[in-house]
Amino acid sequence: MSPDDAEVLSYPGTLPPASDDLQLITALREDLAEAGFSNEGVAEVLGAEPVAALDRDQLVAGQLRIQQLLREDSLPRQQYACAVLTGLWLVSADVTGHQLTRALPRTGAHGLQQLNLADVRATGTDDGGRVIPRADLRPYQVETRTGDADLWISSDLAAHQLAGALPHDHVLGVGGASLTLASATHRRTVKTALDLGTGCGIQLVHLLDHAEHVVGTDISERALEFARFNLLLNAPALRLDPEAPQPGRDGADAGQLGDPGERLGRFRRRST
Repeated sequence: MSPDDAEVLSYPGTLPPASDDLQLITALREDLAEAGFSNEGVAEVLGAEPVAALDRDQLVAGQLRIQQLLREDSLPRQQYACAVLTGLWLVSADVTGHQLTRALPRTGAHGLQQLNLADVRATGTDDGGRVIPRADLRPYQVETRTGDADLWISSDLAAHQLAGALPHDHVLGVGGASLTLASATHRRTVKTALDLGTGCGIQLVHLLDHAEHVVGTDISERALEFARFNLLLNAPALRLDPEAPQPGRDGADAGQLGDPGERLGRFRRRST
């Protein structure tokens, strides 16, 4: 990463993902699915050795593979789109605005800017500028009672993508600790589940599979914004309906976000 890159990716002032435009979030979800941006899709695009290197936080092999793929003229559309997204969010490869718009035709580079997921930096060429990620977004596969579901989880950028020390309100993504907790949690059906310190909401997506009512709380409003965005982005797979009328006192909420003093969002579970 060059000094210029480090300046671009400096943390202060970076906003969490925007959750107010449901149509744009739906467009992004459809684009990500159509691109095959999943654990399986990424593994197919990168190959075994770059994936193994990525698991060790070594990015060079993945960067070289993505650069090679994006130079190929005959690459199938889905593989091309997955390669662009893998380059942008997983291996820190250079991605242009034109490449991103081709990979995400409904959302485009401008849509990612509106969602606070990326910025576009002018390069003085006609390639649409260089796309700079402002938040991390990566595939996550969750095991449910009806089978595996491919999701996408957003969080703050990883330490290697940022300059300087991480701030106190940095929102971590899916890591070893969260995976250990998810695997150790007993998944019997319960009426209510509480997720204290929900962070990006990764435990919520697991709890929603076996709890009728889920509450996620955090002292960080920034974390709640990430969790809300992740629930909206994955609403169909989680059987949530963010557009349903607000339930009354006798209604059952599938998901609720807030701190001990303020309710910041509610979602109803779909009837199916």
